[in-house]
Amino acid sequence: APVVFLLAPPSERLTNYLLDDPAGPFVGQLDWPDWLCSSPEKHEDSAAITGKWREWDFQYSKREPFLLKADWHSVDGWGDELEIFVPRRDKMVPVRRAPPRVLAFVEAFREANSACWAAIVDRLEKVKSESEDDILRSRLLKMMIEEFRERGHFGAIEVQAGPANVRREMQWHRDGATGLLHLGITLGGKRKLQLKARGSDDNWDQELAMEPGHVYLSSPFLFDHSVAYNAAATAGSGPILALMCRFGFLEEEDALWANHLRTRDMLEVAKIISDCLKTATDDGTLRMPTMQEIRTLEEVHAKK
Repeated sequence: APVVFLLAPPSERLTNYLLDDPAGPFVGQLDWPDWLCSSPEKHEDSAAITGKWREWDFQYSKREPFLLKADWHSVDGWGDELEIFVPRRDKMVPVRRAPPRVLAFVEAFREANSACWAAIVDRLEKVKSESEDDILRSRLLKMMIEEFRERGHFGAIEVQAGPANVRREMQWHRDGATGLLHLGITLGGKRKLQLKARGSDDNWDQELAMEPGHVYLSSPFLFDHSVAYNAAATAGSGPILALMCRFGFLEEEDALWANHLRTRDMLEVAKIISDCLKTATDDGTLRMPTMQEIRTLEEVHAKK
């Protein structure tokens, strides 16, 4: 499938707005567990996490022991807590609603680009109508159509936080199907995102510097990638704070079946998503929400 990677210029206003949410975990001084700053590889006890990190469900990350990770959902209509598929744990997990300003931003991003998601659904429905006799193909298409209708795109947020006391590097990997449509937001620290895609006719390698305020939209289901984190002592850097927004699969059986699926049918779904992202970008209709749109949604949510 064609790889689409869209990167928005960093916005200090958006970064500060999300970080300074009085109801969220990032406002004020960040107090890190002592073990996370010394020998995180030797520690596997999430019970030692206290304060606002514990309040917002952060846990020890076995895969990246230098990070704390939490899982939130970003759909206002899903309520205070909902069980969704968490890919790093490969199972359904009850997750809490994201802090008000993160929730407002992701909901505003969905709204601002509703025409693009509608175009994807239209294409998926057309293919489904031509595939009623193919049970597995129809199952996949039905699942993805329902995900968009339930606002599940970007519905699962993996939150990453760490003190960045030394330079770190994440293992190379390729996301599961929750990463067919992925919104990444850097709120703190400096990261280098490394990408590799291999095809029969072309090879693609990229390195992208991510700074606070950078937002990217892509499909990391389609390419191998790794992240290098600068040490906080590096000039202009700081602690790692990032939000990874993926599909929030709502049905366990479907999620376990589809997340590691790499078939011709899944390739067709990936092509449809990439094609629609490219078309919306070329048309100039794919955009970031304005701060006014985000603040308006925050106020609407607060009144419920």
